[in-house]
Amino acid sequence: ILQMQIPPTSLIPKIRKSGIGTILSLLGKIKIKDNGDRMTEEIRGIILKGVGGLYGVRPDRMNDAKETLLCCARGVFRHESITPLPGDEVLLQKAEDTYVIQNILPRRNSLIRPAIANLSHLFVVIPAANPKPDLLMADKLVSAAEDNAIEPVILINKTDADGESASEITAIYQTG
Repeated sequence: ILQMQIPPTSLIPKIRKSGIGTILSLLGKIKIKDNGDRMTEEIRGIILKGVGGLYGVRPDRMNDAKETLLCCARGVFRHESITPLPGDEVLLQKAEDTYVIQNILPRRNSLIRPAIANLSHLFVVIPAANPKPDLLMADKLVSAAEDNAIEPVILINKTDADGESASEITAIYQTG
């Protein structure tokens, strides 16, 4: 974890001349904000999970996906009826000994159920046998994905249990 001594505002011109702030801004991972007499670090990350108003966020600067920061969201999100979702790209700020989600970056897409944002692909798994394939559910998922500009990927499993059913499902969903 990067630790950084935050200088007083009087040192801002020296930092700007040295190019450190420019370099960090160009990386897009850490930005320095001037908040009166102290500067604070702003971290970009992705929400991995949310439980009871606390969110697990993986900062962009961390290469190890195992490490996450436990954060809470600003109250303004609740007042504006905005719910942070797993997959959201967010900006965090350190407040004393905890991190706070300051901003949610624009979403490419989102689903209500499961509640998730910024998907590129949606994998729909259809069993060939046991349990019986629910093609209506698969159709709903494919439709929701296409409606939200998400690439649906259909996977048929248990093909060894019922090859004929697997062939029928493949014929239904195969394109081109």
